[in-house]
Amino acid sequence: MARSALDRDLTRAVSRQLLGTFAIGAMVLAVAAVGSTIAVPRLHAAGPSVTAAALGAAIGTGLTAVLPLAALAAAFAAAAAWSARGGAAGAASLGIGPLRQFAGLAPLWAVGATIVLVCAFALEPAAWTSLHRVRGGPLAAAVGWASLSAGEVRALADGGAAVLDADGLRATTGDRAWDLSAEGASPSRSGASWDLTGVTLTAADQTWTAASAEVRLKEDRRARWLAPPTSPWTLGLGPLLEARATSARASLVLHRRLALAAALPLLAAVGWLLAWGEAPRRRRGPGLAAAGALAVAVFVVARTADQAVADGLVGGAVGGWLPLLPGVLAASFLAWRVR
Repeated sequence: MARSALDRDLTRAVSRQLLGTFAIGAMVLAVAAVGSTIAVPRLHAAGPSVTAAALGAAIGTGLTAVLPLAALAAAFAAAAAWSARGGAAGAASLGIGPLRQFAGLAPLWAVGATIVLVCAFALEPAAWTSLHRVRGGPLAAAVGWASLSAGEVRALADGGAAVLDADGLRATTGDRAWDLSAEGASPSRSGASWDLTGVTLTAADQTWTAASAEVRLKEDRRARWLAPPTSPWTLGLGPLLEARATSARASLVLHRRLALAAALPLLAAVGWLLAWGEAPRRRRGPGLAAAGALAVAVFVVARTADQAVADGLVGGAVGGWLPLLPGVLAASFLAWRVR
């Protein structure tokens, strides 16, 4: 009965700590995303919808990696707070050690790992795809349309100009051989063409009119413009399973996402064991330093593994799971120490 009450109290305490730390991690990621968009003024020139899409893409591409690190911090804080309130000493009096207490929280870690999997295979591919749409040609088109909508005169490649105002769209070529006017103009959903209404085209002494028209890019440029993203980070679970046999990068992405789900309980265990029993605040400094060093080590190993896969030194599966090595070593050492 005493163990059950202890587990319930600890589960509530750790749940609150996890939710708070996840929220803080998401806010930090959002602030970083805002900072990254500030560094790209063209995003803001393209309008609020493009800026919002870029912000969402930045948050979505980083959230999966932030969650295991947030679990490391949450488990450390929860174990330190629990120990400071006498929870560790009470558990020890019942013969319950830190490993037994951590195992009692398995449902929480399972829920956290499931959230990572959902983010990795559902949210993250959509975010990377969105990122593909707010850079390069699509971003240039959005910036150009925003400036036209604001009444600015846009220079054309041949020295001509175009302006969009209350009278509609007007454009002329650099040699003044062709003049175009349209009562209405709007970009297509793909951004690779414009839909015009009430069109008048004048060349020399001839004039053509049309109720509607479509202005399109040349076919080669249109093909490049509308080409889908090639990065495996934009793929979901099914396409990654199909592509892993022929693409080392696809294999890396698949296994990295699975490894991040496994990293959540692993890093949480490290944070838990680092802080367990360290009640006095002055003794938490080394534990915090060790947790920070582990986070840095995981990042460095991940980047090194990515480059090794790109160079063909290791396979995608090995590169995907390598970032867990520092966590496995740290957790093994701490588990051996507490035993």
